[in-house]
Amino acid sequence: MDFVGRWKPNDAHRKKWSFARRASVMIGMLAGTVAGWFVAFLSASRLWVAPTATWVAIRLVALSIARYHFNLSAQLNS
Repeated sequence: MDFVGRWKPNDAHRKKWSFARRASVMIGMLAGTVAGWFVAFLSASRLWVAPTATWVAIRLVALSIARYHFNLSAQLNS
């Protein structure tokens, strides 16, 4: 019995990730981490905002880069 609207494991459009895609995802995550730490370092120069700003900055920068990166790879993959 087929599940309506669900992907089957052998669907043709569910390609195995190439080395280039895996590498670009890893580079994107690394860039997000580095950018997050850079923003956190800048915000930590004001000690009274450091804990909250560090927490917010790391997550916002990493999320925005990840969202852009995965939107881009989804467009390229379609």
